Amino acid sequence: GCMMQIGSGTGIPVVHTVELLDWATGGPQPPALAQAENGMAGVPILRASRS
Repeated sequence: GCMMQIGSGTGIPVVHTVELLDWATGGPQPPALAQAENGMAGVPILRASRS
C-alpha cells in the first residue's frame, strides 16, 4: 500500500516500523537498508540550517 507508493517516488529506502523494532532488538537488518549504499540510507534535509 502506502510504503510501495512512497518508495517508488524516492531513492530513500522505506522501512516498516516493525522491521526497525526487530532490528533494534537484535534481529536482522531490514533488506531495504541492506541494499542501500554502504548499508546506510540517505537522510533528507527537510529544513534549512540556522547559521
